[in-house]
Amino acid sequence: MLAAVPSTKSLRGVAHNLAHHAQSGLAFLYPHLWRACSDVGVRQAHLDLLSQAPYPVGLPYREPLAMALHTLRGRFLDILDKGGFAASDVSSVELVFEFPPEGDGSIYSVRAVLTAMNGRDYTATVR
Repeated sequence: MLAAVPSTKSLRGVAHNLAHHAQSGLAFLYPHLWRACSDVGVRQAHLDLLSQAPYPVGLPYREPLAMALHTLRGRFLDILDKGGFAASDVSSVELVFEFPPEGDGSIYSVRAVLTAMNGRDYTATVR
């Protein structure tokens, strides 16, 4: 008997779970990502989770942030697997973090955009 193939619509759920996890304290991004962004005067960071080293371009290197992003990449692969997908089922995975102009960086939004191999985008934003 053949295993059921997951619907690509469930990639929307994967995107939501990824964005939710990335915004939560469990991702250990706070305060490291905000501080790195503040160091160069930006309020937004983009990263590609399919990269082996998903560190945002243009931000100063911080070891705790690099470790948290490496762990986040692994968590994404787990979320993808639990949804019935493999990394080869998506052609890109972008996370966009946005910080408000004032504050300590503990409140931020995360947008996850997954592009399936068929070219469709699945987006979720958590604020």
